[in-house]
Amino acid sequence: MIQRAILVHPYELLRHALAELLSSYKLAEIVSTTGSIEDAQLLIVNSQTELLIYCDSLVAIGDMNQLRRIRTNYPQLGILIIGKINHPLLVRQWLEIGANGFISCHDSINELIRACEALAIGDNYMPAQVARTMIFNNKQTTVNNQLESLSRRELQVLVHVVQGETIQEISEHLCISRKTVGTYRHRLF
Repeated sequence: MIQRAILVHPYELLRHALAELLSSYKLAEIVSTTGSIEDAQLLIVNSQTELLIYCDSLVAIGDMNQLRRIRTNYPQLGILIIGKINHPLLVRQWLEIGANGFISCHDSINELIRACEALAIGDNYMPAQVARTMIFNNKQTTVNNQLESLSRRELQVLVHVVQGETIQEISEHLCISRKTVGTYRHRLF
């Protein structure tokens, strides 16, 4: 069953390539593509969309709130997140706002196929490795509770810090100033 889908990706070339990939594998009928979640919200109103495919760039900080509104307004809509980072805390945040599926942009095409097939029949989907990591990292410890209290942006900075990136690199990846990165790092430590 091919679902009618709207694809959200911030980069036009990658958005077009992913739309072609989804169409050629007959995973989704792409109704429309857009670079912003705000535009997607308007497109959903004017179409009979069954699936929203959202590619997380880790840049747009308000997108989680927009997706939460979409979930509230369109509870039957399938939402697949293609994330840049598959850290359990970030994945958990996507699931808490109502995403039905999550894969990483680093996953294979087979994961994308399995995710689209699962969402088409009303199931949820997450790669096995991500699910295992989330289950086994779900022990209620003080550290986990502290991490769960962090904002999305703080988690993003934390993930980049743990990967060994410099303040300059984090600043460029997240499109925020070096001073802001330094403030987040100070709070995290």
